[in-house]
Amino acid sequence: MRKLDPPPLKSKGVFFACADSIRSEELKTRLFGVISEIDSAETQYASLAPVANLHLFPVVDCVGEWVTGTEMETLYTGTLARQQSTARLYYDAIRVSAPNNICPYCGQRTVDSLDHYLPKSIYPTLAVTPINLVPACGACNKIKLDFKPSTEQDLILHPYYDDVQKDVWLKACVMDSGGIPVLRYFAEPPSTWSTTWVSRVTAHLNALGLPTLYAMHAAEELLNNRKSLQD
Repeated sequence: MRKLDPPPLKSKGVFFACADSIRSEELKTRLFGVISEIDSAETQYASLAPVANLHLFPVVDCVGEWVTGTEMETLYTGTLARQQSTARLYYDAIRVSAPNNICPYCGQRTVDSLDHYLPKSIYPTLAVTPINLVPACGACNKIKLDFKPSTEQDLILHPYYDDVQKDVWLKACVMDSGGIPVLRYFAEPPSTWSTTWVSRVTAHLNALGLPTLYAMHAAEELLNNRKSLQD
């Protein structure tokens, strides 16, 4: 997993830009009426994320008494993510923040979308909150879908708040499969790590199917370098 800096954007400004582009005056009025709830949700998220407590973020069906969860989902897809929208510039600013356009979740595939770390279908107050939007490849985004952590150990790594690049925790063993070397990847963090962090990196690998992905890429690399390795 690759660490990224959080977007230097505030939810209030992004939400206002999205709401302001809505054609329905009735819906626009209701959206402007819940700006304080959107701002409060961002504050709560920012306090929970650094200490790996996002599993405690409340699940709601609507934002305040004015806006439904479905309307918040549509706000994201119809304004922030829509190509012709004036709010699209915020989407693009976050999407291009990944170095070399590599997905921070898997570290292998290229970014082609934004992923809601906590899904907008379950956490509508975070539908357009920048710190909940992560540049990601389509595969990781699709695999996560409605990912809802129930415990701290279930939390996959958050690119903005979790930095595991300083230690060696991902390892592989070489296995003989009928004369063909095969690599099996697994998490083996240092003994100084807490059991929670061991569980989290393991959950990250397994939830996103990364051992299989890495093994496939390693097999191709071994095949391409077979002769030099034999020599």
